[in-house]
Amino acid sequence: MALMSLANLNLTFGSEDEPLSEWLDEFIIPALTSGIKREVKNKEKKEPTYIMFNDVSIDMVGISEKELVLKG
Repeated sequence: MALMSLANLNLTFGSEDEPLSEWLDEFIIPALTSGIKREVKNKEKKEPTYIMFNDVSIDMVGISEKELVLKG
């Protein structure tokens, strides 16, 4: 079974409250595609939980292909 989640976020960054989307190439994409896996200790389970991003990309969608969609 496939699982799909949607979110519509407007995040700002820095003291000038710049849209975070302005920094996609410099920060966001490198961070999401770095392959870093974070281990989170779970007191209820003996095995840790891992947080990571897989197959991350930004695609142009819509009729005029002017909408950016973060996939992963």
